[in-house]
Amino acid sequence: MKLTQGDLFTIPVGDGTVYVAHVVSILRKKNFYFVVYDFRTDETSAERDAEEALQHDVVLAGQTMSTLFVDMGWRVVGTAPVDADRWLPAYKVTIGDADSWFVVDFSEERRRPATAEEVEDLQFRTTRAPAGIAAAVRALAGKAPWEDRFDELLPADARRAATVFRD
Repeated sequence: MKLTQGDLFTIPVGDGTVYVAHVVSILRKKNFYFVVYDFRTDETSAERDAEEALQHDVVLAGQTMSTLFVDMGWRVVGTAPVDADRWLPAYKVTIGDADSWFVVDFSEERRRPATAEEVEDLQFRTTRAPAGIAAAVRALAGKAPWEDRFDELLPADARRAATVFRD
C-alpha cells in the first residue's frame, strides 16, 4: 500500500466502528508517522465523515509501517493537509560509542548533540507493529484493557522536533 502525507485512514475497533487517523509524514517509503483523532464513526460512514475528525483532539500518535496496512483492515478514506511540524517528534540516538547521544528529527535530516535533559526526557525511535496500534485503538474504545505499553502512543509523551530544533 503506497501512502502519502495527508492521507486519512481508518482503524477498525471491531464492532463496526472505526477511529480516523492521519498520515503526518513518510519515512523510507514503508514507515510513517500518524496521529489518531478522538473521533469514532461507523465504518460505512467513514469516507463521508473523515474530515470531521480534524476538528477533534489527537489521542494517539506514533510510527508504524505500511506493510500490514490492508491486512489489518485499515483503509484510506480521504486526504487533508497536515501540519507535520505540529506532530513530528524528536528522538534520542547514540552514534558511535554508547555515551555519544544525539537528537534527531523524524526525517533524520537534522541532528545535533543532546543535552543531559534531552537524554533523560526524549524517547528512542520506535516503530510499532500495526497490530499494536490496533490493540491500543481497541483499548481506547473500551473494548480491551489499556496496557502500559500504549502510554508511549499518548501525544503528550512526545517532544516535538519543532521545539527541539528551533531554527
